[in-house]
Amino acid sequence: MLYNGGISPRGGSPCDHWEPQAAATYFTFLFIFMNNSEKLYAVFAQSLNIGAENVTDELTYNSIPEWDSVAHMALVAEIENSFEIMMDTDDIVDMSSVGRAKEILAKYNITF
Repeated sequence: MLYNGGISPRGGSPCDHWEPQAAATYFTFLFIFMNNSEKLYAVFAQSLNIGAENVTDELTYNSIPEWDSVAHMALVAEIENSFEIMMDTDDIVDMSSVGRAKEILAKYNITF
């Protein structure tokens, strides 16, 4: 059983009550159908544990409590995993916004 609650709670995602492994499988499945911008936004939302509606190119490091130094490293790991790249240290430090992340990923032949 993928879903622990039967029906989706009002206003929430059906994934809100899924077992962690099932939710991860679902997001992996969705990545197949996402363009790179959607994928990056999803990575930011999932890694920072914020709503996708809060992810914009203008979102910057430390502008929200969820994007601190610890979350930054988790975010980098998830970006590297999702886009199958290994970022240079300078790029990790320089990734100060979602928009800047797109510019950095372009160096790794990721197009937006």
